[in-house]
Amino acid sequence: MKRITWVILILLLSLVQVAFSQESLIAVRVVRWVRPHILVGEVLQKEVEQRVRIRLAGIVPTLGNEPLYERALQRVKELTREKELAFDFALGHGPEEKVWVGYLYISSSGNEEPILVNAELLREGLVTLDEGDVGRNLLGYFIEAQEEAQEKKVGFWTVATPRAKRKSNECPSCEIR
Repeated sequence: MKRITWVILILLLSLVQVAFSQESLIAVRVVRWVRPHILVGEVLQKEVEQRVRIRLAGIVPTLGNEPLYERALQRVKELTREKELAFDFALGHGPEEKVWVGYLYISSSGNEEPILVNAELLREGLVTLDEGDVGRNLLGYFIEAQEEAQEKKVGFWTVATPRAKRKSNECPSCEIR
């Protein structure tokens, strides 16, 4: 009886792990840059060529500041042109959607960590954080990236005043903007 219980428990845990495991990253190549946070890409993993519209989660361009908007568009082109890229869906989004919402990684060689394009644009102050769009799993990372830009007073933050930090009731030890 104990053995059957353990087998059932192991099977259940295996099913839960498969159900909640993150899908592998999708290899893409950017073929058109529409806006700093909206790109058109080709999926490289399938035999059939598939073009998809990609929206970078957690960021919004700075509207009303044309020079900074153009710098952000130029920078996303520099980061993604002719690079090996990988896409990961944001929490709650999937391939069935018309526009893929998620994170774009620049593949790295060796032991280096891949560069997250979304966060890099935040870190350089070329875009601002959209907390409602970023998954909770990356929210802290994105907040840190934006705060780094604010502290260095780069990009948007050379003239803008950062909002004061506030505490979240949901997570007593977390600081949320």
